[in-house]
Amino acid sequence: MALPVALRHRLLDVGLAAVLLALSLADLFRGVLDDVYPQSVWAHLPFVVAVALPLVWRRTYPLTAFIVFAVLQTTWIALLFPVDVQPPLVVFLQLLVMVYSVGAYTAGRAVWAAGAVVAVGLLADIPTVVAGRPWGELAGPDVLLLVAYTFGLLVAGLRRQAVEHQRRAERAEREQQEAAESAAAAERARIARELHDIVSHDVSLMVLQASVERQAHPDDSTAATLASIEATGREALAELRRMLGVLRADGEGAPLAPQPGVAQLPDLVENARAAGLPVRLVVAGRPVPIPPGLDIAAYRIVQEALTNAAKHAAGADVTATVCYGDRDLAIEVVDDGARTAPPALEGGGHGLVGVRERVSVLGGTFEAAPRPDGGFRLRATLPLVVA
Repeated sequence: MALPVALRHRLLDVGLAAVLLALSLADLFRGVLDDVYPQSVWAHLPFVVAVALPLVWRRTYPLTAFIVFAVLQTTWIALLFPVDVQPPLVVFLQLLVMVYSVGAYTAGRAVWAAGAVVAVGLLADIPTVVAGRPWGELAGPDVLLLVAYTFGLLVAGLRRQAVEHQRRAERAEREQQEAAESAAAAERARIARELHDIVSHDVSLMVLQASVERQAHPDDSTAATLASIEATGREALAELRRMLGVLRADGEGAPLAPQPGVAQLPDLVENARAAGLPVRLVVAGRPVPIPPGLDIAAYRIVQEALTNAAKHAAGADVTATVCYGDRDLAIEVVDDGARTAPPALEGGGHGLVGVRERVSVLGGTFEAAPRPDGGFRLRATLPLVVA
């Protein structure tokens, strides 16, 4: 199992501090780097250990760790190193790491404070030059410190850009998901409204037929049954009207025109051709009566597929096929054009989301994907027979 990022960083910093401390101790007691330590080695030992500790917190508290390190290092050099003696190399390496860290991990207003501390540290070399230390001994280290700090600032900037990019990507994904959910909900409501209109129409016919039959044979033995059917139908219509008030948006009335179906597909294709989309309609199999809900769904699926082709593959040849089977109605819309923009099949393309929802409500299957040889293919299968 991977370690958390914060713990991994802490372990790396502890390891870095330990390595530099070990190297510094080896130099102090064994002279592995041939550095000069004036006075007793035991006088240097507390400072060797103390300046290594702030490296452990260089990411968590970069400015505080840097100030503590700078104070300890300055005190150590001022107390135990004469002006003409070069401080140990490991101390300078630790300083480079701390200067880089304060540039890379300081955020907000603390960035200015960190820059001021670095500047003060560089300016602190001026008194040593005045005291007689050669400028050449300081120019190289100071340049390296400036490079380390600048590199740290650059890394911090790149990190902020990466974080902001990640936030924008997450926000865009969240907004896309919310939009897809909203589109799916709207499509469900639209499907429900259409089904409501169909059911209301059929129930109205049932009530009318029962009423006519009952009035035509008032003394028949079935009159009571017909009256019960009529009353039940009227109650169902009342419930449907109340449901319609919930499903329809404010100000939206019942549709005045008949709901479209497979019979209206030739008109839909002609309108698409008139708009500049080369489309061909193929009807295969033996046409059979289709339930009203499925009839509307078939029309809407072809309609959305043609809209999708016109939007993403303008000018491409499109073939819409409606195939009547023994138990299902298969709808396939294929185009051979290069997509100007890839449709998002899993939530980004709201029209395809609506098609998927509509097919799912009717218990069918839905596929939509680019074709291997170019173009796009949408296929839906709707059951004609309820299992």
